[in-house]
Amino acid sequence: MVKPGGRPAQLAQLARLAELKSEMELKRLAALNRNVAAARQRIVTAEAVVAGCYAAAAPLSLAEARVASAEAGAAARQAEAARSDLAQMMPRFEQARQRALREFGRAAALRGLAEKAGRD
Repeated sequence: MVKPGGRPAQLAQLARLAELKSEMELKRLAALNRNVAAARQRIVTAEAVVAGCYAAAAPLSLAEARVASAEAGAAARQAEAARSDLAQMMPRFEQARQRALREFGRAAALRGLAEKAGRD
């Protein structure tokens, strides 16, 4: 037997717990998203440095060409390291995104049920 007001109160409580979990998952996703964005920015920056090393309007002397080549090599290694970091981050990011979506949907469904039970 259900107590008077018991089911709507239980649903409201479950909805609140689901919202808290949803907020936690969204914060986790936001933190991972910042890391992913930083890795992507490192890639873009390093690729711009590589392009800039070879974009000289005037012909380079042998010494200048060696310096440009060394700078381009270092930037290319940085870009590759950032790509590797990004590749390692993406599976965790995708899992966090799916968890956040699932928890958000669960919270919305429970909130809807609690509102409906409160009206009945």
